[in-house]
Amino acid sequence: MKRRLNFLALVLLGFLSIAEWFYSFGLHDDAKFILDVLTAFSVIVAILMALFGDALRQHFDPIRLSIGIPEVTNNFLDNPVLKGKPTAVYCHHLMVKNHSPHRVIESCRVWLVAILDQDPNGEFGGKGKVQFAVPRLMEWAPKEYSKDKRSFSDSQVFDFGEFFPECGLFKLRILEEQGGYFTPDCRPGNKRRYVFHVTADNYVRSDRFTVEVKSNFHKPEFDWPYPFKSEVKVVSHEH
Repeated sequence: MKRRLNFLALVLLGFLSIAEWFYSFGLHDDAKFILDVLTAFSVIVAILMALFGDALRQHFDPIRLSIGIPEVTNNFLDNPVLKGKPTAVYCHHLMVKNHSPHRVIESCRVWLVAILDQDPNGEFGGKGKVQFAVPRLMEWAPKEYSKDKRSFSDSQVFDFGEFFPECGLFKLRILEEQGGYFTPDCRPGNKRRYVFHVTADNYVRSDRFTVEVKSNFHKPEFDWPYPFKSEVKVVSHEH
């Protein structure tokens, strides 16, 4: 987009130089004609930007997002009190990265749109696809502020899930207030794929980001570094 704007500016500057050259040689009518054309062109461009500015920016300078593993992850266990007793939990996060940092992502949300289970042949989807009419909204971290939507230029982290090493369960985290019942957790020894869709006020794409989780039993040992993580990886990005 920046290169296109620079090229357009050079073209306009070139026509202005030609008009000035014509005027300096006494070709006033020719110079006036060029200036009239430039004025009409500028008015048309201004009208188009006013009517279709957002669409034109998205076409010529599209916002590009991705979901990935944060560059920095926890190397410790949390110990929240669950059912009256401290419980060892490892917290997994995912990151939404803006690859167009000169454009701020406005009111960004992350939605879970489907869950894919692995069949006996090792394939995902088909009869093992769990989908729901209403997508599930994920929570930004920390959730103490703007947990449902965020505006940012570089990147933001959202809660993905919690791994319980003593029982090998991966528990998906979704917005608590949304309600409803479904079973998004990954049981020990299983693999699940979670399909996400990202939306924002100024981002309109149908991309799907698929994240795979493999959950295993782990013997709780508090050695350093703590070996209490489910295996989490981003496996696909579909347009």
